[in-house]
Formats: sequence, structure tokens, C-alpha cells
Amino acid sequence: MTMLARPGVSVVAPVHDNAAMLPELCRRLRAAVTDRRLEIILVDDASSDDSLDVMRGLDVVVIAQPR
Repeated sequence: MTMLARPGVSVVAPVHDNAAMLPELCRRLRAAVTDRRLEIILVDDASSDDSLDVMRGLDVVVIAQPR
């Protein structure tokens, strides 16, 4: 079965003021899931740091709660 034929994996992670750890989180998730399609969904809960800007640069699905 090819990678695209296998069911994909979606990971949903809540985020609040954790901009510094987001690139590492995504890197580790991508390293852990190599045999199928991976969708990373980050949900920002009105962060006051630059988490939302960082998420927008990571090739992930972004859901944002307004402040």
C-alpha cells in the first residue's frame, strides 16, 4: 500500500504563548510520522506572544481564537 493510500494522521495541538517551541514540535511530529500523510492542526488560544505568526510560517493548519 502506498503512503497516500494509507489513512492519514491528523494531530491537533492547543497553543497558548508557546511560540519558541512550535518549530521543534512540528519537526518532531514530522520525524515520527513518515509512513503516511500527516496533517498538523495548531489551535491558538488567544496567545499574547508571537505564536500565531510563528504558526503561520510552519506549513500547518492554523485555527485562531481572537483575543
